[in-house]
Amino acid sequence: MLTNRESKEEKTPSFIEPMKALPVDKLPEGDWLFEIKHDGYRALALKDGKDVRLVSRNKKAFDYKQLLDALKLLPTDRVILDGEIAALDEKGRSSFQLLQLFKKSGDVPFVYYVLDLLFLDGKDRGNQPLSARRKLLAKLLVKAPENIRFSDELRGSKDELVRVAKEFGLEGLVAKRKLLSTRAGQFRMSRIA
Repeated sequence: MLTNRESKEEKTPSFIEPMKALPVDKLPEGDWLFEIKHDGYRALALKDGKDVRLVSRNKKAFDYKQLLDALKLLPTDRVILDGEIAALDEKGRSSFQLLQLFKKSGDVPFVYYVLDLLFLDGKDRGNQPLSARRKLLAKLLVKAPENIRFSDELRGSKDELVRVAKEFGLEGLVAKRKLLSTRAGQFRMSRIA
């Protein structure tokens, strides 16, 4: 049986401070999850009924109509996602330069890579471990539009991950503790030289 506290839905917040990346020279040891460091704009996606917004860490609005329209199609009325707006080059890699060109031409393919789930269906998910939030996120994004993408976990040894990141010209890798809550602070980001 749920207590009143557990069953009570919360009002959708207007903003949740996202975790910040702490730059490091090498990938950390231990029980970490690794993702690609996308080269774009970090943005929260906020959906509260028909109101859908993309905002920066500085609370500035992004007006990417294609992404806003796609976010409206997610199968929930109330959600806050942490992600990265990225433009893709011909090889499918994120390119900040192309993202800048989009503002001028409007002719560049771009996506919203979802990094984390902060709020869902009236419940703050920030105190749950990252592994639990990612499971909920994967279910939410099963039938998401093509330009809303789950930022997949990378598997392999640290040496293999760094080698592949260099081979494909990626900006870097992000490491997050699997049991980390969003309230716990920072994650680690390693740029690939």
